[in-house]
Amino acid sequence: VAQDGTPATGPVGDLMVAATGDIDTLDPQVSQLLLYGDMMRRPVFSTLVEYADDLSYVGDLAESWENPDETTYVFTLREGATYHDGTPVTAADVEFSFGRIVDLETVLSSRVANVESYDVIDDRTVSIKLANVQADFLDGLTQIAIISEAIAADVENTPIGSGPFAFVEWVPNDHISLEAYDGYYGDSPGVATLRFNILPEPQVAINNLKSGDVQGVLDIPVSQ
Repeated sequence: VAQDGTPATGPVGDLMVAATGDIDTLDPQVSQLLLYGDMMRRPVFSTLVEYADDLSYVGDLAESWENPDETTYVFTLREGATYHDGTPVTAADVEFSFGRIVDLETVLSSRVANVESYDVIDDRTVSIKLANVQADFLDGLTQIAIISEAIAADVENTPIGSGPFAFVEWVPNDHISLEAYDGYYGDSPGVATLRFNILPEPQVAINNLKSGDVQGVLDIPVSQ
């Protein structure tokens, strides 16, 4: 509720979460850490598809997709999706992101190594042709962050995504701060700010949770 008593619009409140370790880079197409997925890739960036609560595949940036044949996927992107700097997300960004990941030769590269060709039909539609039938192709896409070539030029310093939260700052070995992006195409995040405090000692993290200094922890030891 706002100070004048009217219902608040948009996300409000702050959420602080304890993380057991730090990330290694701000580049979503380079980092292979599980912690990066929790703290940056899913909150800050978007993928073509993601998991639903029942682990089925649902569209993230992709509004829909179809398979004209066993080795072809045609994705239609959501209308109005934008990066945190206001520029639109386009189908050409999908081709660029997949190609960049292959060139980087990381573990993520295997997810799209079977792609034979791309056809950017228009700003919202891209057709992807696989060299061979690949049953887990969609599963791999849940880990592929989509960025544009312009953003990639400085993504290691300024990680601009199109997810529900925009990057604010990373203080290595201390914290990562994010803020809700009011232009997000999906459901508005439940809080205005999200901060991950780097607390490597599990007991320290749990003590912070009990004291209220953080409201969540990413990992809890089995003994606890």
